[in-house]
Amino acid sequence: MSTLAHNHDCNARARYPQGQRNDAVMPGGFTGAERSRPLRPANLSEIGSVAVTKVTGLLERAVQLCPRLCRALFFIAVCCCLVGGVRGQETDTSMLSNALPQIAFKRPLVSMSTAMAALNLEREGVNALIDDSALVAFNLSAEFNWKPLTRILAQSLENHQRACRNPALNDFRNVLGIIFPMAPEPRAGIVAKLKVSTIAQRLNVRSDHIYELVKANWVKLVPGDKPRRGPAGSPDLDYVSLTEWLKKRLIR
Repeated sequence: MSTLAHNHDCNARARYPQGQRNDAVMPGGFTGAERSRPLRPANLSEIGSVAVTKVTGLLERAVQLCPRLCRALFFIAVCCCLVGGVRGQETDTSMLSNALPQIAFKRPLVSMSTAMAALNLEREGVNALIDDSALVAFNLSAEFNWKPLTRILAQSLENHQRACRNPALNDFRNVLGIIFPMAPEPRAGIVAKLKVSTIAQRLNVRSDHIYELVKANWVKLVPGDKPRRGPAGSPDLDYVSLTEWLKKRLIR
């Protein structure tokens, strides 16, 4: 045996006494016996714990050495998360369709714009359906020959969407019953009347528009009644004059 080999063997024996050499702690925190054995699940768990501890220590050290850089990296990470969330919301929104659940109109008459949106038609297309009697409509304008104010019966709009016509809508009395189910029955010696605010709501117009109709002598208030301030200040309108005017304004 050479002198160099003899010295190496003596040093090894001094560092690892007999019977303890394989169990000596090696660099990295593992014994020689552990390094020679295959890894088991328990050892993997220990390795993970050690790795997490070391990574955490490195991060703390990095924060101490470069606090500004760490803050910048944290800010960039937060921004990336926010941008990703917004893009995810945009993706979810783009997957939505225009199909809506069945909508129940709260008023019996709807505007031209509502009919155009519901039927996906231009004004000319809706007017063609009105001329064809597929839709029941009224011109409620105070100036009959100037600018039309079209209101369409919601029931006829629904019937057209279902591709079915209701012959009962050809009777003007049935149409009035849909628009004003609360209207009193005209009786001899008793004036049938309704509040202007109620009529405006049912016709889907402003109360001021009803007053314009009164000024134009299309309809008339109950004799002796007039507008007053306050929530209960709406005057009564002669219902018979209203029905006669609506019958003239029915678009045929």
